[in-house]
Amino acid sequence: MFLTYSLAFLHEIHIFSLFLQRFRKRTKMTKEERDFIRLHREENANDLLLHSRGNPMIDMKVVACQVQGWQKARQKLPLWAEREDIIFPERLPMEQCSSQVTAEYKGKMAKRLIQQSDDASIKTRKVLLTDLTGGFGVDATMMARNVEGAMLTFVEKNTKLCRLADHNLPLLGVKNHKIKNDTCEQVLQTLPKQDIIYIDPARRDLNGNKTVRIEECTPNLADIHPTLLDKADIVMAKLSPMLDITDAIRKLSHLTEIHIASVDGECKEILLVLQSSLSSTQKTKTKIVCANINNNSTQLFTFYIGDEQSAVCRIASKVGKYLYEPNASVMKAGAFKTVGERFGLGKLHNSSHLYTSEGIVAEFPGRTFTVDQTFTMSKKDIKTLRQKTSQSNITTRNFPISVAEVRRKLKMKEGGDFFIFATTLADNSHTLILCHKA
Repeated sequence: MFLTYSLAFLHEIHIFSLFLQRFRKRTKMTKEERDFIRLHREENANDLLLHSRGNPMIDMKVVACQVQGWQKARQKLPLWAEREDIIFPERLPMEQCSSQVTAEYKGKMAKRLIQQSDDASIKTRKVLLTDLTGGFGVDATMMARNVEGAMLTFVEKNTKLCRLADHNLPLLGVKNHKIKNDTCEQVLQTLPKQDIIYIDPARRDLNGNKTVRIEECTPNLADIHPTLLDKADIVMAKLSPMLDITDAIRKLSHLTEIHIASVDGECKEILLVLQSSLSSTQKTKTKIVCANINNNSTQLFTFYIGDEQSAVCRIASKVGKYLYEPNASVMKAGAFKTVGERFGLGKLHNSSHLYTSEGIVAEFPGRTFTVDQTFTMSKKDIKTLRQKTSQSNITTRNFPISVAEVRRKLKMKEGGDFFIFATTLADNSHTLILCHKA
């Protein structure tokens, strides 16, 4: 009997030890947990919690977290989702991390910047790359994968995220890495000279509210960017898509590039490139890159700050055969005259930001439409328009009423193949342009 109790006691100690290991280090899961996740990762994570099987080798909280993470990654981070044994963090880091497509864009940026570097020694040694705000490690992974021979220093103050990075990075092909579980400010004090430093300042205040301005983020890039440039030849920074670009130009010296990255028509990130080789008097030479990522392809429109100031875009006297709507990145960049001048288009009105031409311009950075007919807002024209279609996608540009009000006046259903742009022409007349995608 004593032997029986002893064996039972040892078994309980073993089970308790397994639980301690899982709570202390989430990068280790039992075989039973991994098998359970593979079988049930298509299911609702909350249902899994409610219907716990009571298996002592399965921590359902851990399982539910991994199921939720995999389901999120399937759309946002397909590379992570397809790799076996990847461990996902809790909900917030998954929501806050970059998508794979925007991280890949940053990876290609880093590769180009290294290739353009004047430092000849880069070709014969490892490229020193530091991510000062590692998080779940999506951006760090893609930059390290794209920069050949990179030695990644991954900095993150959250201990759990550091453990995940140490576990996940090798599974994603990043072999040369070291983890620093500390704040970026502390690491900067002793960090040796790097080739690239990447930083993604936290964009929330003490109350958890979202922030946009540079000085409202943590750390404050305006304060620390001289230190960053002392520590690296190239600094890449990710900021809010709502950031005022002109404000960044005023507050940051050595700013060589501003990238505005949009995905599927929505502006997602603003990426800044600072280079120590640039003189602080060269601000007017800052390059603006409007990147529109769609269906695994990226369309770029590039100009310089001075270009928009000197550009001349003619105003169209009428709506031509084709209508053009700039993508979200071009709109955010404010390249309203530059884009019209570059492609020889006529602008419908100074404030409408819609363009027209008689011949099609296939390279236009945005959507291109074939114009079917134009209408006024008169009852007669609205009746004629409704005879053409009872369903359309409506957009307003420089128009006195909202999309909802236009739709109500037209009695038009949403969707379909037709598009209606409610806008103002050069003579200040309000016009409805019926068109379809070219």
